[in-house]
Amino acid sequence: MSSTNSKKFLDLFNDVDEYKQVYKKPIFDENAYKVLYLKSHKTTFDGSQLAAVKLLYAWRDKIAREEDESASYVLPDLMLIHIAELMPKDIQGIRASCKLVPELVEKNLEEIHRLLIQAIEKPLSELNDGESNLDESLQNKRSISSSDTNIPIDLSLNNDSKRAKLVSEK
Repeated sequence: MSSTNSKKFLDLFNDVDEYKQVYKKPIFDENAYKVLYLKSHKTTFDGSQLAAVKLLYAWRDKIAREEDESASYVLPDLMLIHIAELMPKDIQGIRASCKLVPELVEKNLEEIHRLLIQAIEKPLSELNDGESNLDESLQNKRSISSSDTNIPIDLSLNNDSKRAKLVSEK
């Protein structure tokens, strides 16, 4: 075998490991909606609006996995927060709250409407059995200056203090 052919063979052999890599979708975290809410800088969401964020976030993840699309393709973050903020009472209101209605939102308008009605009927405190101080605890975290955006934050709620804690770096 010539040196050129052996080099090509070695290159191919080395590329095999790269081709074996498989993308693994991250596991759904049912509390990740808190990060989205925190990033939105909305401080006046009531229990129903927070419930809408939680329900829409879970719905978006489910649809993204079913359709093999990114979550932000299904429903962009800002649009999710905007819909939860407005809490439209009907399907036409959902359409009106989006400048451009994403394809998968249009396809699932009735389900989104049902989720918003559910959020109105069962605010976050009822959905989470006692997590009613979420808004307060998220506001407490906002005292961290915006220049400290690289500080990891534990968004889980402590039952004793109901406040978020900074994660100590390992």
